[in-house]
Amino acid sequence: MEHPLTGLLCELVWFFAAKLKAPRCLRTADGVVFITDLIQL
Repeated sequence: MEHPLTGLLCELVWFFAAKLKAPRCLRTADGVVFITDLIQL
């Protein structure tokens, strides 16, 4: 039972690490814009 839980925990850590490394802003002709400003809710 320990191996599947270790694998799931490892994948969860990789998932959140990838989200932290993702860019949060884009360079446009108008300058740097945060991605959250571009998303229309």
